[in-house]
Amino acid sequence: MISTAPADLPSPKPIPAFYCCYLLRSVKKPSSLYIGSTPDPARRLEQHNGFTKGGAKRTERDTLRPWEMITIIEGFTSRTGALQFEWSWQHVHTTRHIGAVETDQLNRRRKDPPVDQGSGIWTSTPKVLGNLHQLLRSTYFGTWPLTVRFLSTEAHSHWQRWTERADGLLPDTIHVELDFHAEGASVLDSNLPANDMTHINATYSGIQDHLEKSASLLNDSAKTLACEVCKKLLSPHGDVIVVCSQPHCHAVSHVKCLSQLFLRDEGSSGLVPTLGDCPACKREVTWVALMKELSMRLHGAKIATKLLKKERKSKAISDSRKSSKSGKKTANTYADILGNDYDDLDEDWMNSVNVDSGSEPLDHKFTNANNSTGRVEIVIEDSEEETFD
Repeated sequence: MISTAPADLPSPKPIPAFYCCYLLRSVKKPSSLYIGSTPDPARRLEQHNGFTKGGAKRTERDTLRPWEMITIIEGFTSRTGALQFEWSWQHVHTTRHIGAVETDQLNRRRKDPPVDQGSGIWTSTPKVLGNLHQLLRSTYFGTWPLTVRFLSTEAHSHWQRWTERADGLLPDTIHVELDFHAEGASVLDSNLPANDMTHINATYSGIQDHLEKSASLLNDSAKTLACEVCKKLLSPHGDVIVVCSQPHCHAVSHVKCLSQLFLRDEGSSGLVPTLGDCPACKREVTWVALMKELSMRLHGAKIATKLLKKERKSKAISDSRKSSKSGKKTANTYADILGNDYDDLDEDWMNSVNVDSGSEPLDHKFTNANNSTGRVEIVIEDSEEETFD
């Protein structure tokens, strides 16, 4: 039977629709950079630029606004995982996760004096991206299915230079995406490109069809279901079942059976697969996509019900993005599930909690909002420009 958490423990949350770490750059002073994380980059950017409440104290200065996001790292399967990555990126000289690749001599020298108390280190855009490259190649973070999205050609150029001089290549689990040509002008400044992040879909709309298919298959009492791997009969109310994410495939499997199949096909000794071919339709599916739908089905019943009602009412999912671009609140984001707890947090969180832990990355349990600790997001500024031969 599917186990449930004891009454005295907080209920698990579904995997976030979207969660990213980001690198901000000041438009007025491009040497000023900022590292943070959020489940809703469009809303977070508005906060940093003073259009809505929130943001961070260190981005409030008018001499630095407006800010733009030049790079985001997306694909985190939990808020905790994103916070761990954010902390490690901010504290590259002290995180233990980067030790495995320190021999490439990129940026492991003693850190420069801080700008002011708690403000971080003086550094440059190339160094920050070099640190990012190191983290993504580490034994710990290198196994996570992350995507680095570049929204700036300049940032991508720096990244390419680091890639050429680095000791090793990025693992196959890490992908790079170029996103330079968003249409229209920025809502922040008509003279700037559309880097207001509203083109990023941070909602659960992407799994609506998957949820609809799962509900249809698993709630049909007249239908007999069998695991595509072991061929044994499945009990929708007693087994943990995954449903193929491909649109026209109705394959269902025990989560353990499919996991073992994918790991065997990958030749991996790990505990969690990255992707694999569906045993029925033979098309590739990512493990994250399967787990996102499963976690929503098991731990996000209220949200799933709303999504299914919306799906049945209208197939025009793009309407939610149009509403977002017109300045209205984006619906069905992970931030909506967490409420005000999602990123309006204190900046001294690391004084009371250690997120540089090796015990994550698949724990999707979150503490009660009233007991949550905050998150630090630091400003780091260039001390000098670097050139590359």
